[in-house]
Amino acid sequence: MGFSANEQKLISQLVDMIDKFYITLEQLDEDTALCYQALKKVKNILKSKNPNGMKNVKKHLMMDFRMIEDRQLEGDALDELLESIYYHVSNNKLFHASKN
Repeated sequence: MGFSANEQKLISQLVDMIDKFYITLEQLDEDTALCYQALKKVKNILKSKNPNGMKNVKKHLMMDFRMIEDRQLEGDALDELLESIYYHVSNNKLFHASKN
């Protein structure tokens, strides 16, 4: 199954947001090489355009979002990215399993 032009755009936008997210975490002195494994998994799914993995993107992101909350990381840039990414994946069914 190929992705439509709109879906390709959504995937590309999310990759860009995740790249900014990594930079922001590193600016907060987070070790992104050791932590945030779910974020790495999401990036791999997006880059490979794995259709079976796309439906799990939101679930994986939420795992690392919880870690950020547990670690009490703060910052305007971080908060803005968290909101943008959450909105993006929540409002595009491509990134989460549909519930019947």
